[in-house]
Amino acid sequence: MKTIAKFFFPFLTVVFLTGSLVFFNQTRGLQKANKTLEEESIGLKESLAKLSEEKAELERTAGEKISLLEGEKEKLRSSSETLRKENESLKFNLGKTQEHLKLVNEEKTYLEEILITKSKEIELLKGAAPDGSPQGGTSFTASLSFPEETPRTLPKKQGKVAALDEDRGFIIVDLGKVDGVKEDSVLSVLQGDETIARLAVVEIRDVLSAWKPNDVKPGKKIAVNDPVLLKKQ
Repeated sequence: MKTIAKFFFPFLTVVFLTGSLVFFNQTRGLQKANKTLEEESIGLKESLAKLSEEKAELERTAGEKISLLEGEKEKLRSSSETLRKENESLKFNLGKTQEHLKLVNEEKTYLEEILITKSKEIELLKGAAPDGSPQGGTSFTASLSFPEETPRTLPKKQGKVAALDEDRGFIIVDLGKVDGVKEDSVLSVLQGDETIARLAVVEIRDVLSAWKPNDVKPGKKIAVNDPVLLKKQ
């Protein structure tokens, strides 16, 4: 028994010491691992805090950029609307300008035609006699067959073709000095709602006047009783 105890006790001591050493080593390993985990946890928390700060900064910056972009967008929308209105105004003004230019060109053409007609009439008057005056001291339209004039004092707003001298190409209209006909007056001949010709004045009497037709529309022919409108200058 003593012999067994003599050998068994040292064995238990060795086992105990060995177990204690293993436990100690395991404990130290766990402590190191725990310390490492704590350090990593602290590092992760710091990283998380940093990421949170960066996220907040990014959100703030993004909000500012979004606000800036919204402002720029509104400016562009406002500028686009302004440009659209200006474009519409320019188109409208361009249309009015083109229309006015067209009327001016038409008036210019008509006045040029009147000038040509007047020049031809002057040449005819000059050639009527050697001394430059009409033969017999009569007017250039003395041979025209004017209808009998009925005296009146009230002006007309609209006249009509009273007679035609197709041989000489004159038109007699029942408008005269009483109605405001002047040397530079412009007369339009109507058929329905359409202007078919314009007339250049040749001679003006009290209630009648003689005219030369200009730019008669193709296919149209002036007839007695056609309405005429006087455009006062």
